[in-house]
Amino acid sequence: MSGRPAPAAPVRRAVALLAAVVAALAWLVVGAPAASAHANLTLTEPVQGSRVETAPTAVTLRFSEGVGLSDRSVQVLDVNGRRVDAGPPTHPDGAGDVVTVPLRPGLSLGTYTVVYRVVSADSHPIAGTFSFGLGVQPGAVRADVSAASPDTVAVHGAARALSLAGAAGLVGGVVFCVAVWPAGTGSRRARSLVTASWWASLGTTVALFVVQGPYGAGLSLASLLDPDLAGTTLSTRYGQLLLMRLVLLALAVPLLRRLDGDRTVVTPLAGLGALLLLTFSLAEHAGQGRLVPLAVTADAFHAGAASVWLGGLATLLLVVLVRPAPGDPRPDLAAVLPRWSRTAAGAVAVIVATGLFQAWREVGERAALTGTTYGRLLLGKVALVVVMLVVAATARSLVARLAARGPDTAQTALRVRSRVTTEAVIGVLVLAVTATLVGTVPARDSFDTPFSRTLKAVDVEGEEITVLLDLDSTRAGLTAMHVYTFTDFGDPLPFESATASLTQKTAGLGPVRVDLPVLTPGHGTTDAVVIPAAGAWTVSVRVLTDATTAYIATTTIDVRG
Repeated sequence: MSGRPAPAAPVRRAVALLAAVVAALAWLVVGAPAASAHANLTLTEPVQGSRVETAPTAVTLRFSEGVGLSDRSVQVLDVNGRRVDAGPPTHPDGAGDVVTVPLRPGLSLGTYTVVYRVVSADSHPIAGTFSFGLGVQPGAVRADVSAASPDTVAVHGAARALSLAGAAGLVGGVVFCVAVWPAGTGSRRARSLVTASWWASLGTTVALFVVQGPYGAGLSLASLLDPDLAGTTLSTRYGQLLLMRLVLLALAVPLLRRLDGDRTVVTPLAGLGALLLLTFSLAEHAGQGRLVPLAVTADAFHAGAASVWLGGLATLLLVVLVRPAPGDPRPDLAAVLPRWSRTAAGAVAVIVATGLFQAWREVGERAALTGTTYGRLLLGKVALVVVMLVVAATARSLVARLAARGPDTAQTALRVRSRVTTEAVIGVLVLAVTATLVGTVPARDSFDTPFSRTLKAVDVEGEEITVLLDLDSTRAGLTAMHVYTFTDFGDPLPFESATASLTQKTAGLGPVRVDLPVLTPGHGTTDAVVIPAAGAWTVSVRVLTDATTAYIATTTIDVRG
């Protein structure tokens, strides 16, 4: 048998609980749906923008992934703004991506507006409206959807940012004391920094759980203690991951207390740290969409490397490069600084590699970098990281020069500290941008471009006219369509009527008929076009220039989900 002493009972219990948490997290990874990073409304019944002749008994909404509900998630309003839904929304047969709300009997003829606000699997609210007509053509209705109050949004955003900072300080501080400055486990100031990070992680996790209900339902902070909202949060994957994060933080307490002088706790602490980072990755964009296991792994490595870098900077700035507290070990800067330089360089390499993969997955195409809020934020984050790298490079160069000169001095600490301070300030900005990115719809899901194509429409005798077909959006759902007709000389060509039909034969969808009322001579338009699903749609435009002459043009449109 080995002469190494057996782990203490708290360590064995921590390892056993750790195995249970691993199993739960693995179940969440395997169960992650292949969907978009944010839920999108894909189909409705009645179809949005449609006219129905028989009063429906319920309204059904289908999303691209499972969504969380509260009693306030779906409301159906008549033309006077009165509610006509007859009960809370539900998931029929347990289908998380389908929502049904019953309607009152005896609906009168008129336009009805459906207002929905659900929570996607990555914790973000998804809201919108659509309309249908009973016995009438409803047209497009763009009713306002109440957003969460500013105080709720502010608290939620602050808690999310501080949770990232707390995790970085906790993970990065422990790694620094174990791998870069082993004597640091005996430093009271280093332990205080780790303890403060632990409390920040605990407090922000509780805050995120409590505020998620009002944030998702679009309510104020006055509803923080609403038990129904708390139950809704607990029933979601996001809420369960927050609870797991609390368990992991609790498991870390006895191990952190034994870190000074007991190296047997390093391995279970490393496992807890990895799982703590996974709860972030699974709860955000990486936990939904394509290639979830690979995306979650890459995101966890990305977050881990960022924590090592930023948490290490904080430890360096607040503990190592200041006068040690009485009784604390004095760091050997000649040994610690080169070791930190190598550790930071490795962390940066991981950040760059995993960041490239994440950008490819979340952005999709180059135009989305400048054409979406997510893409612009990502470019801003990259710019900040580049500046950090430049500052870090000057610090590493300084460390190398100082190491060649011999023993450390107060002057060494002062000169390095100025570089590290600049690096840390930029790091705080990077954390703030990262927290904003986490709450922003990925570019792949939000990027949209209008459609415009000039076509030749032909009549039965082979005569041609020029038709310009425009769509405001190429995403599935409600959009506007415009048809313009021109003579051979480029002048507007008046017509009596215009219609269009949309068909997706491979999926058996359509034809969806679209009437294009004449707005001005040579221009027909409607803002009530509903494209039910993503895919390649064949669009046929029919223009009637007089009672007997019809011109037809056909094209294909690639529609995003």
